[in-house]
Amino acid sequence: MFCIWGFALQAQNPSMALEPATDDLGNVTDEFQELFFKAIAQTAINNPSKAIEALQQCKMIDSTQMAVYNLLGKNHQQLKNFKSAQSAYQKAQKLASEDNKKLIRRQLFDLYLEQKSIEKAIEQALILSETDFSFKQELANLYLLNQQPQKALEVLRQIEQILGYSDYRDQMRLNIYMSTSMFQEGEAYFSNRLKTNTTDTSPYLALLELFSVKKDYKNIINIALQAKQNISYSDQVDAYLAKAYMVLNHPKKAKKATKNVVQSRRLTEAKKLEVIKAYKTFTAQDQDLQQDLLEVLNSAISTEEQSASKAELAQFYKTKNPQKAYDYFKQALDNKPQDFKLYKEVINLGLMLGAFSEVLNYSNSALELFPAQPVFYYAKSAALYEQSNLKNALQQLDMGFSLLVGQSVLQQKFHTLYIKIYKGLDQPEKIKFHQSQLNK
Repeated sequence: MFCIWGFALQAQNPSMALEPATDDLGNVTDEFQELFFKAIAQTAINNPSKAIEALQQCKMIDSTQMAVYNLLGKNHQQLKNFKSAQSAYQKAQKLASEDNKKLIRRQLFDLYLEQKSIEKAIEQALILSETDFSFKQELANLYLLNQQPQKALEVLRQIEQILGYSDYRDQMRLNIYMSTSMFQEGEAYFSNRLKTNTTDTSPYLALLELFSVKKDYKNIINIALQAKQNISYSDQVDAYLAKAYMVLNHPKKAKKATKNVVQSRRLTEAKKLEVIKAYKTFTAQDQDLQQDLLEVLNSAISTEEQSASKAELAQFYKTKNPQKAYDYFKQALDNKPQDFKLYKEVINLGLMLGAFSEVLNYSNSALELFPAQPVFYYAKSAALYEQSNLKNALQQLDMGFSLLVGQSVLQQKFHTLYIKIYKGLDQPEKIKFHQSQLNK
């Protein structure tokens, strides 16, 4: 779901802001000009209080200058003096030419948005949209914020008549239908869209989302199959299809759709992992389906950057075949070289399997990315100890221990490794100390 307030703020373009109309000051005194330019300078260096002082003096000399009130409004707005800013802008508007009135109205619009005065912002947007079509989009969003979904939909309809359809506005419509439980209206709208254009991806995805919220899995399958016949890239559709087949207990179809998901080059790793986890749960209670899970995961290995499936394969083999798990975790890490959890998995299995040189390399890489993580110092120390490099092992363990806060299980591991190292260094007093820490 997208951020509603983010839509409303789109109109706030700095280039729209009304600059002080210095050319329109008319016949003013030197003192006025000096004070006014001082106010401009203070505004430019972000000193609104000083700017306001200078502008108040300008008003005392000449109270008929629109530019003074406009600049007063800007500086009061920066100080969050919203009432004073509104008053200044309104005074500027009364004194402004027709062109400048529009620009000041935009500033009032931004002021009301900043205060979240939605009703007042709507008033300004209605007027602005008469001459600036871009404010129609703002108006639609404001109506939604103001819990007026039908008015929001009507404005979107007006925009579509002029500009046609867009994914952005389709997403906004979908948000309106879902946030107000207008499911039937949404289904009717997007279904009608498909009657006129069966190759448009957006209505299919919107309908799939609406049916997913309603848990209408039969309709999900119907729409998804239509989409696969009519659109070029159906990767996202396969994700919906896979889950629907799982819920309706169609193992063969679920397997095929899940395979399509994990082999996709367009879906994100997060989306693939979501489907893989659902399929893992689906196959958990059936030994025959466990083989299907392995087949699905293996089917993605030849595809580039499939770290999600490789990590899931590694988890599957972790207790059954640690060496195989280790290899898959390393492949997953190659595709996601900044993943903290994958580093931990690779290093832990490397220690267990006695791959101490590799553990040192992986620990060094991990510490470059996560220099404050004691677990990687511990791993590096353990690998050095196994290579009989006791002095450096102790140094790394000390560095890690200095960063250790809480983590009682890891503390126990540190003390155990200290005991091993000090035994090798023949320091019985320190052995005794760490044994006492273990017994606490």
